[in-house]
Amino acid sequence: DTTPPVLQNVSAGPVSHEAAIVRFDVNEDVQWRAEYGLTSGYGMVTLYRDFGDPRATSLPGLSPMTTYHFRIVAADRAGNTCVSPDRTFTTNATPDRTPPTITNVQATTTHNTVTVTWNTNEPANSKLHYGRHPPTATWTGLPDFVTSHTVTAQGLLPNTQYVYWVKGSDATGNEGLSPQASFTTPPA
Repeated sequence: DTTPPVLQNVSAGPVSHEAAIVRFDVNEDVQWRAEYGLTSGYGMVTLYRDFGDPRATSLPGLSPMTTYHFRIVAADRAGNTCVSPDRTFTTNATPDRTPPTITNVQATTTHNTVTVTWNTNEPANSKLHYGRHPPTATWTGLPDFVTSHTVTAQGLLPNTQYVYWVKGSDATGNEGLSPQASFTTPPA
């Protein structure tokens, strides 16, 4: 046998902010490795994968938002080798894991309503939790992603103390939470 293997469908994916999976198809059983790096000179290499191993491997320890080059080097049982063309992929940005910061929380009351306003440092939805006792607090809110928040709760009792807190989640689900505070509705 003097015919080298034929590599097809060489690709990267899924790709995250710190790793990528490279994969390929081949027309016969091969040993193989992936070479990768910041240029087509590569510089990093995976361990050889043995005959019969899956045709995919992870490239860990990558940097976010960086373009990487890679190729597959394979050899069949007769020692015929082939090398794929250079391919590239770009890692994703680091995921947002920071919750919104909530500031300037203020409550304005009437005898049966409260309007609470606050700001967040990034767009977030708006939730107001309130009640006469924290374990039985109810909530109201708005789904819009904004940085200036206004939520009104109605049907409150006059001349009654309530506790409240606000929270908001950004587009990636990180949730910011204010400290608990209180207000008292005026008499009717």
